[in-house]
Amino acid sequence: MLNGSFEIFEKKVIIRIHDRICETTDEFLSSDIFLNVLKRGMDELAIRNPFLLNIFGKKYIQENDIDSLMRFSREIFLSGK
Repeated sequence: MLNGSFEIFEKKVIIRIHDRICETTDEFLSSDIFLNVLKRGMDELAIRNPFLLNIFGKKYIQENDIDSLMRFSREIFLSGK
């Protein structure tokens, strides 16, 4: 996202736009907002149900795991193009 900001409040993402937002799926999946929402979701998952983190083979995820998940998300969402 260019020229904007966002904050996560409870379970909602509030986006303030000054100029433009992501126009494509690829742009969104590469954005800071997606990264931050993904990280927060993984943190919540670790607190609520660590069993689901077994896809990573461990209870605590690291930055490289987030990177892998972002790459996987891009491949899934962009595969239909």
